[in-house]
Amino acid sequence: MDDIGTAILQRNLDDLLSELLFERVPHVFAESWDSYRLWRRFLGAAINVDISEIIVIGSAAVGFSLSPTNQLKAFDQRSDIDVAVVSDHFFSEAWHHLRTIDLTLDPLTPPQRTAVIAHQKRYVYWGCIATDRLLPILPFAQKWLAARSALAAMEPTVERDINFRIYKDFRALRGYQLIGLQKLRTTLLDPEGGYSAELP
Repeated sequence: MDDIGTAILQRNLDDLLSELLFERVPHVFAESWDSYRLWRRFLGAAINVDISEIIVIGSAAVGFSLSPTNQLKAFDQRSDIDVAVVSDHFFSEAWHHLRTIDLTLDPLTPPQRTAVIAHQKRYVYWGCIATDRLLPILPFAQKWLAARSALAAMEPTVERDINFRIYKDFRALRGYQLIGLQKLRTTLLDPEGGYSAELP
């Protein structure tokens, strides 16, 4: 981890982000392009998005967490799979649906209510819909939940939790991930600085 820590501190973060997330086979696929291609092809057909719009992100992609709070924690047997789905169509559909939710009337669980408020304040501004808690209440939930269950029965993501994040476009995806890298750099420079690691 020393090498990646040094890279985060010293390299151009935009270039490093491209290298870590967009120009390699994700760590969980053990350098097999064929495995990654087949996995994405299945998911793309299941949720009706182009294979190019599906990108594994997070620790499953790079082999360690890029979250400022996790101190470059290695990907392990308990790690989940974060999947970016870059789709203006599904972003807009989810966004419009979330805007119609009446927090005083709609039957939401407390975590769902918290997630809706977080999207109103933070995520949507950055072109992101984090479906971790919201997927069951979104209009396209049935197909996406079925796809998630199927992926959890496929190698190499067997029995892992799979989380979808919907991005409006690739600029939103890159921008959001870059913010995370910038905050991680700040944390590495000053671990005791009390820096707020919460992403927007």
